[in-house]
Amino acid sequence: MDEPISTLSVTPLYRQLKQALVQELERGRWRPDEKIPSEKELSVLYGVSRITVRAALDELCEEGRLLRIQGKGTFVTRVKTKKFMMIDNLSFADFCRRNGFTPGRRVLQQCMSEADEDDIVQLGLQKGELVVKIVRVLSADGVPFVLSEDRFAPGYAFLEHAEVENASLYETIVSHCGPQSFSSIRRTFECALADGAQAAALSVPKGSPMLLVRDIVADREGRLVRRSKELLAGDKIRLATVWKE
Repeated sequence: MDEPISTLSVTPLYRQLKQALVQELERGRWRPDEKIPSEKELSVLYGVSRITVRAALDELCEEGRLLRIQGKGTFVTRVKTKKFMMIDNLSFADFCRRNGFTPGRRVLQQCMSEADEDDIVQLGLQKGELVVKIVRVLSADGVPFVLSEDRFAPGYAFLEHAEVENASLYETIVSHCGPQSFSSIRRTFECALADGAQAAALSVPKGSPMLLVRDIVADREGRLVRRSKELLAGDKIRLATVWKE
């Protein structure tokens, strides 16, 4: 800590403590995914009340530097600040470019799969039809942000063997079909906790809070194209929407 926390300063104690913790994080005292000391331990270490500690940690969690997991403690995240993803923007690549990140994609699964009940209902398919299933981890500057599962209608069977690791799905579709216009017709949001496999894919502790986004997409003629499920790491990203008159 460059300067001791002082009750004589005009800066509130919790803000002084927050700055002290930021300095320690930037110096690498606690590494990404490492648990930091408890509120009680920090209270003793810095000579402030637990209320002051809690207020400082609240702001650091809100900014995305730290992540609280109930019953386990507070951990250092892999990003310095949270970024906003506009929910009307369907392209993760566009989000990365707008925020100065380099998008990355790692394919976990890419195959034809028999339509399940959700595919039949949500994509208007018949039993026995096949969909293209693509599961990827989407990252920004090498940091995993999203675990994405896309299931495409049979008309997009070419995606089974398409290159989807070095290009966005939209870019891949356009290169094969020409300019396209897609829109979300139903999008839902749920809170979730990462299971073991999801946590490993996103490099977060098991049980970390997630935002689960489900989407159904149609083309300009109203034909159902895709249903998707995206699991967003809650410590790395926040969603924002813009309401238009």
